[in-house]
Amino acid sequence: MRKDRKTIWNPYKGVYQARQPARKTSKEKLYTQMKLCAEENTQDILWIGDEMTEKCEDGVFRIWLQNWNGFEKVNKDSIMFDLANIIDNNIHYYSIPESTVNPYHVETMAKIKEAQQRIIPDGEMLITNTPGFPNESGYQPGGIISGYQDLLTTRYDQRGQDQLGRWHYHQFYGKTKKLRIYSLYRVNVSSDESAGDTTAWAQQRDILLSKDDNTDPRKKVIDDFLVELQAQVEQERTLIVLADMNEGIQSPEKTNERMRQIGLINVMEKWVGEQSMPRTWQRGGKAIDHIWATANVFPQIVRAGYAPFNTIKTSDHRGIYMDLEYANLLDKDSTDLARPKQQRLKSTIPTRVQKYVEDVLEKWKYHNISARYKSLRQEFKNQGKTNLLIEELNKMDKQITEILKHAEKKCSKVPMAQNYQWSPKLKKAMANIRKWHNRMK
Repeated sequence: MRKDRKTIWNPYKGVYQARQPARKTSKEKLYTQMKLCAEENTQDILWIGDEMTEKCEDGVFRIWLQNWNGFEKVNKDSIMFDLANIIDNNIHYYSIPESTVNPYHVETMAKIKEAQQRIIPDGEMLITNTPGFPNESGYQPGGIISGYQDLLTTRYDQRGQDQLGRWHYHQFYGKTKKLRIYSLYRVNVSSDESAGDTTAWAQQRDILLSKDDNTDPRKKVIDDFLVELQAQVEQERTLIVLADMNEGIQSPEKTNERMRQIGLINVMEKWVGEQSMPRTWQRGGKAIDHIWATANVFPQIVRAGYAPFNTIKTSDHRGIYMDLEYANLLDKDSTDLARPKQQRLKSTIPTRVQKYVEDVLEKWKYHNISARYKSLRQEFKNQGKTNLLIEELNKMDKQITEILKHAEKKCSKVPMAQNYQWSPKLKKAMANIRKWHNRMK
């Protein structure tokens, strides 16, 4: 079928197919959404639970969950601005569901990783999404980003992810049990008739169908995730789950109840009470973003709460935070880590590799390294090891080292100092831009 305005490319089926008609929202549903948005909801500008302190006390680490409506993928300064907010708010672990980042798009990943290395050099960021999406664009519906820094760095053990990119985790060494923090994004309610061809629901649906599994992706992710969690509970791991579940705690799907049955308790339901749980999506009427944890986490909670909308990041989702006692969970004093120098030469950046190789070859020929080595090798065979031969070999070795260092320095303009000083003036200017942009919406 020829590409035109009536067709759309389906990357999973490898064909152009007829565009689906736009979904029509019922008048009743549209009225309800307009009413919810138009209502003056005083809770939207208040902290529910405990207000987040400017800094954590010694021995306390902070966890933050918020759907950012997609991560800033193109503008590196915007990414650094967002990560600087993570630092400024003393957040040690962050989870960003529905990141809309394609982890197989090289340019986008390079920009995000470079921003992360400049602002949070001693941390780590994990970016995942449904596999198989075309890598021509940095945008991909769905996905999750999470990361850690500072106190948690010295206790890091391992990471892992679901094969369909629906969740991932970081694991840390604990005092008596290992602590595993999961991040999950669950797709919205949809169907074959209503879902767009490249939505997160459709991506997961196509992969499931390729395995002869006709289960709805929204149901399948919970079924599979509970199996995963049950196995970890049986291994007596400490678990924390950070999720954009797109479901209230009293939903007919009963995910909250199913989580409770395997030993994971809804943190905010217990901390503030079900009746006090606010909406976490501005176009909704209930909490759809949640934190669950095993029972041994609760005695370590110092503070927890829902942030007002647009705290830390402009978004139509609230942020949720939790401060935890470090010693009883992880049993390790924090250690200042030496910041490594920025690595210019990276095998994942072909242009740098090519420039490095070209520069080495040029200097190698200029200094006649190969011919000199052959001459010294022949001299060794004829005369054996002599002081003069050792001196010449050391001199050539030093010259080769200088050639390699020079080539690495020339292959990229990245400054060698990893400890990048984020500009307070630039951050303040970008904060003002975002504030006015938010008001104009």
